[in-house]
Amino acid sequence: MRQRILQLRKRIKEEKPLIHCITNPISIHDCANVVLAVGARPIMAEHPAEVTDITASAGALMLNLGNIYRCQDRVNEAFYENSDGK
Repeated sequence: MRQRILQLRKRIKEEKPLIHCITNPISIHDCANVVLAVGARPIMAEHPAEVTDITASAGALMLNLGNIYRCQDRVNEAFYENSDGK
């Protein structure tokens, strides 16, 4: 297990994947900083018009729905339709 974690950590630092983070306003900075700390690149896009393209081009999707707001249902529909199993 330890070896697998070290390999994954090395791969993330080498590839610097784009991580699409959909989160709430309370934890948005913390989430971005964690993604940066492991060597990846966060993008915090959540507008329904941009979610589809960004989710499709990202290496992963990080979802934190601790505080659901009015337009979140449209955002959720867009990334579910385009997440491609990430």
